[in-house]
Amino acid sequence: MNVLVAIADDCCSKHILDFLARQKWQKETHFRLLTVKDGNKPKPHKRAGKNGNAPTPAKFQMNFAQELSGRLPGVHIERIALDGGAPSEIITQAENWPADLIVIGAHGRKGIDRILLGSVSSVVLDQAPCTVAIVKLPPLPALDITLSENDLPQQISSFELCETGQAS
Repeated sequence: MNVLVAIADDCCSKHILDFLARQKWQKETHFRLLTVKDGNKPKPHKRAGKNGNAPTPAKFQMNFAQELSGRLPGVHIERIALDGGAPSEIITQAENWPADLIVIGAHGRKGIDRILLGSVSSVVLDQAPCTVAIVKLPPLPALDITLSENDLPQQISSFELCETGQAS
């Protein structure tokens, strides 16, 4: 089985790694790690390394490959870094290799962020020549905030008391 793993130096990559490590892969599975640098697209953020600088794509990809091989001993991993538009390069690689599966992350952007930054995973899903697994970021945990009546502004506190029939 040929698995094309599209990764970028962002928060999705850890979740992609966790997803890959949880699966039961055939012994002859080949992983191709693909990083695409698109100089025309703005990056919303970069994850800084220990020294405060974002790792180069090659260094990031090497670290990802080492982590993956440590979690899935004995698997075949190759790395490719390309310049261009991420969706088209991912599709081209999937067609030419050929890939049986594409694994890609999704930030879950909505609204103006999705319009401005786009959705690589949506384009890949629509145009892929094979199965696509989209690894979504987990939802942010809910904040556990407990407020007492003393924490609320007087107007809200009075309104609630009136609604419950306890106001004087």
